[in-house]
Amino acid sequence: MESIRHVLDGLAFVWRASRRSYLSLLVISALAGLAAAAIPLAAVRLIDGLTRGLAPQGVALPLALLAVAIAVERVLGVLREGHLALLAFDVRAAAERVIVDTASRVEVEAFEHAKFYDCLERASRAASLRPTQIADSLLNTVTALAGGIGTALAVISLEPRMFGVALISFLPVWWIVQRRSAVRLRFIAEATPTEREAAYFTSVLTDRDGAKELRLFRAVPFFDGKRMAALARRQREIRREVGEVRRVDLIGLLLAGIANCLTWGILIVLSMRGLGDPASLIAFIFAFQRLKGFLTTLSWGLAEATEAATLLNDMRLLREWEPEEAAPAGPLPPLREITLRQVRYTYPHSARPALSEVSATFRRGEFVAVVGANGSGKSTLIKILTGLLRAENGELLWNGAPADRASIHRRAGAVFQDSCQFALSVRENVTLGRDGHDLAGLLARLDMTQTVDALADGPDTMLGRQFEGGTDLSGGQWQRLMIARGLFDDRAEMIILDEASSALDPVAEYELVRTVKRLCRDKLVVVVSHRLSSIAEADRVIVLDEGRVVQEGTVRALLDGEGVFADMFNVQARTLGLSRTPR
Repeated sequence: MESIRHVLDGLAFVWRASRRSYLSLLVISALAGLAAAAIPLAAVRLIDGLTRGLAPQGVALPLALLAVAIAVERVLGVLREGHLALLAFDVRAAAERVIVDTASRVEVEAFEHAKFYDCLERASRAASLRPTQIADSLLNTVTALAGGIGTALAVISLEPRMFGVALISFLPVWWIVQRRSAVRLRFIAEATPTEREAAYFTSVLTDRDGAKELRLFRAVPFFDGKRMAALARRQREIRREVGEVRRVDLIGLLLAGIANCLTWGILIVLSMRGLGDPASLIAFIFAFQRLKGFLTTLSWGLAEATEAATLLNDMRLLREWEPEEAAPAGPLPPLREITLRQVRYTYPHSARPALSEVSATFRRGEFVAVVGANGSGKSTLIKILTGLLRAENGELLWNGAPADRASIHRRAGAVFQDSCQFALSVRENVTLGRDGHDLAGLLARLDMTQTVDALADGPDTMLGRQFEGGTDLSGGQWQRLMIARGLFDDRAEMIILDEASSALDPVAEYELVRTVKRLCRDKLVVVVSHRLSSIAEADRVIVLDEGRVVQEGTVRALLDGEGVFADMFNVQARTLGLSRTPR
């Protein structure tokens, strides 16, 4: 029953993906099955006519039917291949659509879980490999079913008892198919973490990002060793799988041998008791063997469809990571303030909370700096403030009232230190398909006009080296472009700069921050940084230490006092050979 459910689920998915293509293939497969069923019927008539010494005109009709059936079966097979390729593309596109939609809706926290990556990897791999299998196996099942019915009628017309014998002889094949499929499905699930690890080390060795360090540190043998170790573990897993499949096959061969001996023994007994003349016996053996072939094809088709339908199960498991659908929220009112109240957050598999009972208020028109040592919780605070993470305790309030996090997303613009550098044009890297500020004017304010104009196609120049004709920018130029991306949507009322200018020199950073403050004077701007050059213009500073707010005040007041902020400044001052600023 489980296999049948998988097949029906697969059929429904393929049908939704491409009704027209699948309907065409169902018709072709059904006709091919009918043609296949007509072959043994026509062959039986032909053999019977020849053995009875009929005149040529007496065997002309069954001979013509046999020739037409064979020709139709071959032609339909050719047509089927073309339609199958189109259907497989549609099914793959539908599967990838589900995966992309699901991955874009899951909580950001899902990307902190290895199990999510395993599930995503299985679903992604299945989407690229299974669609053809699921379509082909289901169509083979239809063809085998249609052909099997016709051939069964031929067998029953000659000797009804042998139809039951054929079913008995088919049972070992069914057992082998089901056991092999169960083994395969289990090992597919177990192999994912190992295969993902090997793929990761392969990407490290082949990606552009790691090329410089791999060569400078002579680390290729190190990473290749880890890749080979992962592959060795995968090889051991495959050996175990092969061993189990081999045991299943050997047992199945034994059972099949017994069933075949029984089948042929019954056939011999029936022939000795008058099954028919030699011609009838030949016709019967021909039809009987084709029936067994159709039953075997039907069995393998169902098993392959069941295995391929794991694509649907992988996508179902992936969708379980989606958050529960919340009731649609109305538009948020214009921002006055956004508040974190007693917020606590702990990352998965972490013993220590990243934030603990954090309370802070951020007001429109303010330029607020968030500072602290590495691991103090700055980036986590930003993710909760923008609604990317859900606090495990505490509240996120918009103008003093709870707000839908998705609505907060639409009111925030953020630039992170690791913002994505897409292989797109300058224009597309900034706009990302959105409407917003005048691009040329925004680039001019961020001192990027000269840089962009110097490119081959100006703002339409492709960035990145992944594709032909692409060029690249320096780290500082990329960061300015990412800041333009964060500022582009004029609907954003909250602008976040999380180490967004770290690749700039202190003077350029200071000037850029002043520009951002001027452009966003009617918005809330929150800057996360270790460097004082980026927070000198801040109206207020919030200092985090070990996930807690330990200080808050103006830059001047915190420098004149004692505490974490003054200590951070003193370290930087001593590094530069400066003394502490007098109070």
